[in-house]
Amino acid sequence: MQQAYPRDNFTLLWKLINTNHKATVPNLITLAKAAVVLPVNTAICERRFSAQNKVKTSLRNRLEEASLNRLLTILVEGPPFAKFDASEALKLWQSRKSRRIFQV
Repeated sequence: MQQAYPRDNFTLLWKLINTNHKATVPNLITLAKAAVVLPVNTAICERRFSAQNKVKTSLRNRLEEASLNRLLTILVEGPPFAKFDASEALKLWQSRKSRRIFQV
């Protein structure tokens, strides 16, 4: 008797194949696991490249990789600029070392 597999429920189909045929088709199981985590579109990558073009301009073309990565992370994942409290950042920057601009 031939085993009937569901054609309308993809999740159940892969569960049955993974359970019953794991030893028979191990490469197919590995390929299916890889396919599940691949992105279906490139919107996230495009957004990141757009953000990079905003940060790395012709005047800032010598940014080190670590600095560029930090700036991109702030731009993409950070709060909107209007909500950023610059006074706290200024206090932290000032406290790191003695700076001539703040000496009276």
